[in-house]
Amino acid sequence: MIRTSHDAIDDFEQARRQLETHNEIIVTWFITIAFALASVYSASMLPFLPFSISLAPIIIGLIVYTCVLFYINRTTRYSAARKYILTIVQTLIVALGLLAFANSVPPTIIYIYLMVWNMLTIVMSGLRYSARLVVLTGILACFTSVAFGLFFWNSILISAYFFITLSISYSIATTIIIAIIVASLMRLHREAVWKEQLSRFLAPELVQEMIRKPGILQQQTERRVATVLFTDIRGFTTLSEKLAPEAVIAFLNLFLREMTEAIMEHHGMVDKYVGDSVMGVFGVPVANELHAMLAVQAALNMQTRLTILNRTLADRNLPQLSIGIGIHTGELVVGAIGAPHRLDYTVIGDTVNVAARIEGLTRRYGVSILVSDTTRAMLPEHIAVREVGTTEVRNRVQPVTLWMLIGDKFFTSQDN
Repeated sequence: MIRTSHDAIDDFEQARRQLETHNEIIVTWFITIAFALASVYSASMLPFLPFSISLAPIIIGLIVYTCVLFYINRTTRYSAARKYILTIVQTLIVALGLLAFANSVPPTIIYIYLMVWNMLTIVMSGLRYSARLVVLTGILACFTSVAFGLFFWNSILISAYFFITLSISYSIATTIIIAIIVASLMRLHREAVWKEQLSRFLAPELVQEMIRKPGILQQQTERRVATVLFTDIRGFTTLSEKLAPEAVIAFLNLFLREMTEAIMEHHGMVDKYVGDSVMGVFGVPVANELHAMLAVQAALNMQTRLTILNRTLADRNLPQLSIGIGIHTGELVVGAIGAPHRLDYTVIGDTVNVAARIEGLTRRYGVSILVSDTTRAMLPEHIAVREVGTTEVRNRVQPVTLWMLIGDKFFTSQDN
């Protein structure tokens, strides 16, 4: 089963929210320190200024942001609205503070300070990893630029129209740049999370296909003809009773890694692990007309890998493994299944059940690989097969004709 892109996005969103909450503290610390330094600096410059100023607005802003900082440190739980509220509150505090200096500080100095502060707040908004917030901050910057320009229209030494135009131009340009940077970083990080999720189940070339066509995993369930492969270790229950639990896990990891790589190497999807069993699907999620042949090639590759693995196990004085592989082709229901916040992209249907039953029949017929008649019908002529029998499959009305691969070197009567 592949966790869908919705889950990958959820993983990314969770990490983004943690970063946003963390960076909100950084931004609030920055603003609090800025107010503190402004208070100290203004107090030290009072004797030298040609005009008088009141420290009350700065001190009030410092107190407010100290309370905000205390609140964020106490409440680390994510809130989607918090960043918007803090941005609006921050704009109001700065605007009211600057207006408080309107009668004592030259309007030109106030407007220049406003322009610098607007640029700084737009840049800082990018730390919250939200392009929407960046746009909101840019809109507030343009609004305050126009409001202050009109308020000081007849007081600014240089043309107020020039200041308004310059401030809005800088605000828009900075907003666009920061918004693009934030959106690009989020897209790259989201794709990285998604790619990491998909790479656990799909071959690299299929992962790239999914990245190019993300809608494949988001579409509704559909019916599709594909090939299902089941394999498991024969006698694993008896084997596991002879080994310590830690050894069983290490043993399983070695086996599952080899079987997984065999499936992925032949463009299959690892749908699930059930104990010592592996289920692979070919022709899903990316359609491939050669899904039956790819499944057979993956089965043969499993045998080759098992031979090499058994040599490694022998060197470690561990028991040798034998496997059974069942392959069946048929119609499947493909799509995302599960709860809204936990979706698995998987396949269900009679084809899955039949493939599992066929794998179990490898013991009866003494072969390691059995394919159904529907799979055999889709194989190219150069893959030689031999009929081994027709049998009824549990929970299925129609009997299934089974075929073995001619030259299967794992064919042995002692597996009965």
